[in-house]
Amino acid sequence: MELKESASYVSRRSAIGRVAAMATALFGVRANAQQTAPKAARWDATMEVAVEIELAATDDFRARRPYVAVWVEDKDAKSIKTLSLWVQNTGRGGRWIPDLRRWYRGGEAVYKSGGPDLIITMSSATRNPGKYSLLWDGKDNKGALVTQGTYTVYLESAREHGPYTLLKKEITIGPKTFKETVAGSADIKGATVEYRKHRQA
Repeated sequence: MELKESASYVSRRSAIGRVAAMATALFGVRANAQQTAPKAARWDATMEVAVEIELAATDDFRARRPYVAVWVEDKDAKSIKTLSLWVQNTGRGGRWIPDLRRWYRGGEAVYKSGGPDLIITMSSATRNPGKYSLLWDGKDNKGALVTQGTYTVYLESAREHGPYTLLKKEITIGPKTFKETVAGSADIKGATVEYRKHRQA
């Protein structure tokens, strides 16, 4: 009886030892992989993203100009940089800003995480129908350069008693330049997103 208990005890100790050794080896492999994984390259400061957006005309002479936001999110759907915010932020105009639903959620998250109040720092007057150019220099809302990788450019518009539009284009920032089109809808007739070398003003 004592021999059986002793053998069982030794067996359990051996099993525990094997499990511990396997866990140590696995942890070592993971730790080594984390140490050797290459870091994402920083944004090339000689490059920029140009967004060309066209606001559609309307036959309704009573229609107010749309509120429009254009911004960039990372692969985790975190708001990285607001490129434009065309709204009326005074008087009763401010009540319609939350109608830019996705941008507003991201802007609130930026502010709550210690970033700037984008409604104050980024907003400007609404625009008439026509074509407009926006640039992204690779910096986030706090002014730091981001890394290369996958991002999504969003274009959102809302209008009092009018249509709502949300367009997006996923892009990959890396060594290759590109120019992509974005199909339009409602107040945003269309857009292009181009990754290119900085152009002289």
